[in-house]
Amino acid sequence: MQKLEFGAAKFMLKGLSLALVAFLLQPLHAQARGNDWTVTDGAGNGIQIKNSLFGKKTRVVKDALGDGFAEEKGIFGNKKSEVSLLGNKFASKKGLLGDSQIEAGTIFGDKIISKKGIFGRRKTSVDLSGSSQLLKSFMTKSPNLAPTNNTILPPMPTSSQ
Repeated sequence: MQKLEFGAAKFMLKGLSLALVAFLLQPLHAQARGNDWTVTDGAGNGIQIKNSLFGKKTRVVKDALGDGFAEEKGIFGNKKSEVSLLGNKFASKKGLLGDSQIEAGTIFGDKIISKKGIFGRRKTSVDLSGSSQLLKSFMTKSPNLAPTNNTILPPMPTSSQ
């Protein structure tokens, strides 16, 4: 599994490096015109940078499979970041008054969400329905594999000595 993740990360970096080279080859006057950038290649890999008029900054790096990193910073200290790789996801948010939220999810559908309010109280919910369904399918017998009395094989020969 680790080798597969390394291969996907290597593939993602190779595509993003091509997008970065294309970005750097643009003329300087094209780079100086605006605050918003979108660089993509034909395979779906891309980098997106947005700077809004009121100070909100957004950075997104994604590959064709949807794996990537996103970060958003607001003018009042709001922060939001998200990382996803091979169907697994981690996201965190920090609000204006100190509230925060952390969320993680797996490819199987499991989720963990932890929220902290402005008064410091934290609420955490865990949903392991994806892993439990996977374990349940391994532990129960399939009805197609149950032995039956109607076998196709002939009876075993007996010796008559």
